[in-house]
Amino acid sequence: MASNIEPSSHKIIFSCSGLGMGNAARMVAVMEALSRIPDTKLQFEVFGWGVGYEFFESIQKKCELSFQLHRLHSYGDGSVGTFFRNCRILKKAVEEIHPMLIVLDSDYHFPAYWFSNCPVVSVGQAYDVVERSRDYQFRSISEALRWFFYEKLDAWIQTRFSNHVIVPAFRNFSRQSKKIVKIPLVVRNEFIEKRRVAPTSTLGFLLSGSQLESEKFLAVAKAHNLEVISPACGTTATRAESLDRFDFIITQGGLSSISECMARQKFMIVVPLADHPEQSLNASEVERLGLGLKATIYDLENLSNLVERARHRRRTVRPQVVNCHGADWAARLLIHQVCGQTIH
Repeated sequence: MASNIEPSSHKIIFSCSGLGMGNAARMVAVMEALSRIPDTKLQFEVFGWGVGYEFFESIQKKCELSFQLHRLHSYGDGSVGTFFRNCRILKKAVEEIHPMLIVLDSDYHFPAYWFSNCPVVSVGQAYDVVERSRDYQFRSISEALRWFFYEKLDAWIQTRFSNHVIVPAFRNFSRQSKKIVKIPLVVRNEFIEKRRVAPTSTLGFLLSGSQLESEKFLAVAKAHNLEVISPACGTTATRAESLDRFDFIITQGGLSSISECMARQKFMIVVPLADHPEQSLNASEVERLGLGLKATIYDLENLSNLVERARHRRRTVRPQVVNCHGADWAARLLIHQVCGQTIH
């Protein structure tokens, strides 16, 4: 379908959090899907920092996707100063690039996007997490506070400062309101298109890019001589063939890692990070769907027992099919936003 985009306004700005790789992976998946839409001539300007920037850089170096990459300041002790420096960089970029659209994933430099005269679309799980947490029993005050500041407040900010919010979710795909729409889980194209091969190892670890609480996982992996997919072990971007090597995968509760495992039909042992209620909710959803087992960090102390429990659950529970084609949904929604047309 031919688009209505004027030749002078083909650029989209993407910016996301750099604490882990999950946000960057999701943005790459959406850019891949946009690139597959004919006759749009889109150009991508990507802004990142930290591990997220390294992920974008690895994709760019392998020439897997065409985009311009810009580095923002990483967040450390001077977070307030860094915030305003990054806002200045982004505001200047918006003024110079004149994008037709700004897409954010856990990026909260909203002062940079005020008065930009183009739509701002947020992508993130927070709205769905808040919905699924209605019956959740918080295990500590710190967990409740984290839920409020990282999920409840996150969802409020997205709806307050964005024109639209796209929410990757496990189920109930639909328009929730004028601003909010739920879509299937988002993974890069290779996790859907590449042919799956038979596993060669029983068990492997897939750890988040943030490397939070990774010491225990790494120690267990070393003690049992198991392979770890993680930036701490030199792995920047997860590959489909890397996951294919394993029969079972132990992972934390990040949505991107779980989504990639689901796309490759890998049975998971999900060990949520402490005081991360969104990861605990994700792990419970994986178990409800029959696609894995929810465990604790202490369960790793008896790894053989944990693997046997996973084997038993896989034998006795019928897995449900989960849609992981959310990148295409997101691309269509974004094109509709800028063109005023629906792509079929």
